[in-house]
Amino acid sequence: MPTLLDLIKAGLINDGEVLYWEQPRLGLFHKAVVQKNGKVRTSDGVEHRSPSGAARHFYKKPIDGWSNWRVERTNERLSDIRKKANG
Repeated sequence: MPTLLDLIKAGLINDGEVLYWEQPRLGLFHKAVVQKNGKVRTSDGVEHRSPSGAARHFYKKPIDGWSNWRVERTNERLSDIRKKANG
């Protein structure tokens, strides 16, 4: 499966792209930024190796960040962008 760095190199996502993740039942809203090295920096300044790592940082349990984080500019899930990379 492609990584965020692969998606950046393919031009499917941009360095500096803002991501968001809503948890309506918990009343939570999270933001993060895609780094040029393919990592994800959460709003509290912590850098994570993957979208799932960034999601786990907030959720405190293993979670599929690819399905939960969305690109703010397009409202697309990272998992949908990843599918495009697979062609």
